[in-house]
Amino acid sequence: MPDMWGKICRQVESKKAAEQASAADLANATLSARAQLEGGQAQLINARVARAQYEHAIAMLVGKPHLSNWMLLSLHSSAGMRME
Repeated sequence: MPDMWGKICRQVESKKAAEQASAADLANATLSARAQLEGGQAQLINARVARAQYEHAIAMLVGKPHLSNWMLLSLHSSAGMRME
């Protein structure tokens, strides 16, 4: 007679191992997605800083006062607008 309990135990162990592997895959995918998001956020911040620097340089070249981002934000906030 085959060892039925041994077979059942091996199946349970196999299912547990598969579950752990799936959990590890999910954790890896989550970590990867977070890293990509943070990288994208850093690029966006860098682009905004560069744009502000270019706008300031252009304003200085044409001799017009340049409104800084915090000034624009306060103007929009006081007018009830939302910056995007």
